[in-house]
Amino acid sequence: MAHQRRISQFGSVITNYCWMLLASSGFFLGVFAVTTIAPVHPRLMIPVPGTADCSTACPIDCVCSPSTSTTVADMLKYDIAIWNRFLIAFCLSAVYLAFLAKQRVDAAAKAEDRAASDEDKAYKSALEDLSAPRTAVKEAAEAHALALEMFPPPAEGALDPHVIAAEKTHCDAVRAFMSATEEAEKKRPIVGIARMGDVERRIVRGLFFLSVLVNMGAGICAAGAFFRSVELQMGNPAEFGTLVVFAVPGVPMIVSHLFCLFVAVKED
Repeated sequence: MAHQRRISQFGSVITNYCWMLLASSGFFLGVFAVTTIAPVHPRLMIPVPGTADCSTACPIDCVCSPSTSTTVADMLKYDIAIWNRFLIAFCLSAVYLAFLAKQRVDAAAKAEDRAASDEDKAYKSALEDLSAPRTAVKEAAEAHALALEMFPPPAEGALDPHVIAAEKTHCDAVRAFMSATEEAEKKRPIVGIARMGDVERRIVRGLFFLSVLVNMGAGICAAGAFFRSVELQMGNPAEFGTLVVFAVPGVPMIVSHLFCLFVAVKED
């Protein structure tokens, strides 16, 4: 078919989101694997000599009892395990919700493809009807050019009435062609969820909306698990600069998800 249908933004975005979800799921699973096997730094949380955690019987330069550091390491490992459990749960939930929404959108698009066949014929017929206005514009332009050749405009003074009449005919033909083009454009079928019922559309939007939010939750959990694993390997609490380094890569992810949320709420 010579013409193309307009693809709804919602249908296009949900397709792109599924690809993004596939990539982010692979990244989250990689974070899960890395944080699960995160090695413990041998100097983890060693108490400072002279503090209550360090035995007063040992010299100032001794290595104190590892009981406190082991306890802190176990706490961090427990935190990492909790973050990872939430990560997997959120990631799987997001994939499932996106699958349901995508399945419904695809089914609606296929049903609309079948229902839009008559609209395709009407739109194709409207495009064919544009040939007459297009020919009229061409003929009016040629007549205007011929009138200018026969009655060249004077250096000063009014144009010849023949030229004025030809120019007016040309302008009228152009306006008629533009009006016919706009009317034909209105008949172009739209593919997406436009023909869904209100309840069905709300369900699809809700599934997609929840999927985006849940995937953002998976990203937060992945960042939390990785942040804790860094603390576990460093042997001391991470500084503010480390937190900023973790937050900066999350900005594009948050922006892209906010765009998907906007489309889920506003667009068709």
